[in-house]
Amino acid sequence: MPNRRWIWRIGGPYHPDEMFGGLGRRGARGTLWEPNADVYLAANSLELVLELPGVRLNDLELSFDEARGVLTLRGVRREGNVSRRVSCQQLELYYGEFYREFALPNIVVDTKQMRAKYEDGMLFVSLPIISHGNPSQTIQVEAD
Repeated sequence: MPNRRWIWRIGGPYHPDEMFGGLGRRGARGTLWEPNADVYLAANSLELVLELPGVRLNDLELSFDEARGVLTLRGVRREGNVSRRVSCQQLELYYGEFYREFALPNIVVDTKQMRAKYEDGMLFVSLPIISHGNPSQTIQVEAD
């Protein structure tokens, strides 16, 4: 997508020990997980790209709460057809329900022009920006 400026890479704070043991998000079954995402600021839009391989389109729900300025993604990735008789040696893939919120502070979005496309396990979301709203204000604290 041309004319984009990279803002930040969103990912969870993972410790290497979480990958193969413990009850962290990785390796745990039936717990919520968060898909990785990149967020870009274009000239007139906010663009999100999320990794969702193995998730069916029917299992995705994307919503935008205009009052709160929050984009919410939820869904489920179902386990494959691996036989239960197979002895598992290592589990690294996320399965089960996922949930992710993106707060859009000080951005007014044109909700009628929002677009999302799911292709090859990637979700592309485009949120056209009407204005950047009012920036946060500093409040002067006074002593008695």
